[in-house]
Formats: sequence, C-alpha cells, structure tokens
Amino acid sequence: MTETPASYELVLNRALDAPAAKVFKCWTDPDLLKQWFAPRPFTTPVIEIDLRVGGANRFVM
Repeated sequence: MTETPASYELVLNRALDAPAAKVFKCWTDPDLLKQWFAPRPFTTPVIEIDLRVGGANRFVM
C-alpha cells in the first residue's frame, strides 16, 4: 500500500481583541492550545507543533 500525500488547507477568519503576538502564542504553544482548542467535554491530550518550514502538526482529541 502506498500513501498519497494529502493536500488539505485550513482557513480561519476571526477578529480577536488581543495583540497579534498573544494570538500567535496561543496557536503555537501546545500547553496554551490544549486549554482552548477542543470544545467541552473533549480534550486534546496530545498536541505536537513543529513550526519549521516543512514541519507538521499533530493533534489528538
């Protein structure tokens, strides 16, 4: 079995009353992301973020 790379795109648009640096940190710090990403009663026990070019993110809910 061969795997075909997926070509997914996630686009989110929101206006937030917060500094851009704080919003960026909430999206890129796994400990902060775990606090808000999943709606209750779900949790995100695993979040891995690789911000390097070509890096990957992994979220487990």
